[in-house]
Amino acid sequence: MPDRPPTHAALSAAAHWQWRFHAFDRMAAIYTDSRSFAELFQHRYRRMVSRGYLQEVEVRYGVFAAQENPWSTPVVVLDREVWPMAHPELLEWFAAEAILRDILRRVRTHFLVHAGAVAHQGRALVLLGDSMWGKTTLVLELLRCGFHLLSDDLAAIERGRSRVHAFPRGLQIRPETLELLGIQPPENATMPWTDKLVVDVEALFPGQVAEEAELTYVVALFDPDAPSWEERTRAPLQIWMEWVPEDLRQSLDTHPHVHRVEQGSLHGFPLLRIHAQDKHAVLAQIEALAARHRAPILNVWQWEEHRPSFTGPARLQEIRPSELIPDILQRFHLGTRSAVLEEHRHRSLPLTVELLERLAQARCFRLQVGPVDAMADLLCALF
Repeated sequence: MPDRPPTHAALSAAAHWQWRFHAFDRMAAIYTDSRSFAELFQHRYRRMVSRGYLQEVEVRYGVFAAQENPWSTPVVVLDREVWPMAHPELLEWFAAEAILRDILRRVRTHFLVHAGAVAHQGRALVLLGDSMWGKTTLVLELLRCGFHLLSDDLAAIERGRSRVHAFPRGLQIRPETLELLGIQPPENATMPWTDKLVVDVEALFPGQVAEEAELTYVVALFDPDAPSWEERTRAPLQIWMEWVPEDLRQSLDTHPHVHRVEQGSLHGFPLLRIHAQDKHAVLAQIEALAARHRAPILNVWQWEEHRPSFTGPARLQEIRPSELIPDILQRFHLGTRSAVLEEHRHRSLPLTVELLERLAQARCFRLQVGPVDAMADLLCALF
């Protein structure tokens, strides 16, 4: 493939559609020749998309499906990196996820935490919890109670002042969640390769989207029957890739922290199951080798998922803000690749102090997972 730098002129000449994408303090330009990608991306992130002057934008992304482009093959452009796609059917889905990850890892003005967030009367509630623990279901139930959405899965806590800002992309919801709440799923909303739908919250709850609110409550879901965090993190590291470079597999076979590697497949693409001691170090090495070879990583699972029964009693217990710091750090978006965590590399104390400053005026709780309506009643009573 020719080494052609992805300049504004080259990207613009190859694109049929282009727009600006704004995520907190980052502004990017996106170029594509694919109508379906343009429709997919702008549907999912329509409140973060705008038209305007692109030449001076700091970061550039491109998605080109046609062979007649400067690289003569379907590619995803991630700023200065060009990633050819050996399987064009993956192009648009991979591009949407990769572009979002790349721009969010650059954000420095906010702590980005995997959590739901809602607002009521100018006060924000941040809801921490693992996948399958009912965060999105509980957020939707709170919207039915009159709350306004900030985000269903990414809480953006502003650094410097305790404000929670909206991350206004389409809701990503499992069909059974909508069925549980008696909501009819929209047509043609399925995300490729996942079991979720993309739904515009305005279609379900018109006018119930907030811009920002004061951080007032932080609630961490917990299940007394769940395995401990240490037990869950002993599960193998799973990495789903478009293809596996030979030297990547060789490096795993000789890595001092890797005990065993198993290779299977998911949807016809390689899935590595890596039994390792220091999973963060192993993952960092895999990401570096994958980037060198431009071998797309489709998804990563670092621990075993646990699904609560939701049949026990829901209980709310107030705790000190310091007790929630581990929960927040475990759920930092993109982990050590985050620009915020990069600032604090090898210096955890300043980060902890900064988080405690943001939580200083908030009340913090643990919420035992139970029936959704019972959990929602407890949270509504806080307001």
